[in-house]
Amino acid sequence: MRFSISSKTQYEYSGLATRGYHMARMMPLSDRTQRVLTSQITVEPRPQHEGMLQDYFGNTVHWFHLDTDHSDLSLTMTAEVDVTRQPDLISDAAIWELSRDRAHDIKDLSPNSPAHYLWPTSLTVADGAIEAFARGIFTSESPIRRDVLALTETIQREFTYAQDTTSVDTSAQEAFAQRTGVCQDFAHIMIAACRNVGLPARYVSGYLRTLPPPGRPRLEGADAMHAWVSVWVDAATGWIDFDPTNGCAVLDEHISVAVGRDYTDTAPIRGEVVGHGSQKHTVAVDVVPA
Repeated sequence: MRFSISSKTQYEYSGLATRGYHMARMMPLSDRTQRVLTSQITVEPRPQHEGMLQDYFGNTVHWFHLDTDHSDLSLTMTAEVDVTRQPDLISDAAIWELSRDRAHDIKDLSPNSPAHYLWPTSLTVADGAIEAFARGIFTSESPIRRDVLALTETIQREFTYAQDTTSVDTSAQEAFAQRTGVCQDFAHIMIAACRNVGLPARYVSGYLRTLPPPGRPRLEGADAMHAWVSVWVDAATGWIDFDPTNGCAVLDEHISVAVGRDYTDTAPIRGEVVGHGSQKHTVAVDVVPA
């Protein structure tokens, strides 16, 4: 299916900013499940210096510098993407312990290797509560798809989606303890649980279809950038995506933007502003079939 995507991020500063140095990861990526036909970012006010690069994990980064006074900043991203994601038919013979053992045996350190996604980061450390949670789902010699989907559905069922209850710095432990959060938090909890039992899991940022097809519910998180999780199965199958916020396997309504070890590798925009005062931040996303 082909989608047209538009995303606008707006910052308003209470004081005058004299400089700004930013990196944006907002443009969809091309991989085996999707093909980017067109994409661009427009920044206002116009930067004095800007360019494009790919980071280590293959994400497209738009960097730009503002060297003049400004009181606001807006980034508008537009793209067209063909999504050809199909349900992954994983055999019940694919046992999660086997995936764990194979991942730990891999010596490859290329960007797509599961080796980068086996160990906790500061946002994905599993404490005793998350460890017990994971051990209660991953049972001995169980099919990996069944247990990972069970983990996905359990997070969606037992945790409350609530905005303004966490921040970008909230860890998996903190979100797990309070049982509330947003898509970023649920992705971090799921990653922490998977890595705790030895399964490679990576953070995925992206967009969701704004309005669902007839007869299907609207996915939570479609009004802004979304986040979900990829779990590595084996060298032949590769990475399979699951959405713990919506309790489902990822199909054609998800468009990937960036992958990484946690949110910090995929943040839509990062940077520094020279000035004083506070700022307001708004995001609007529209994803429709083209």
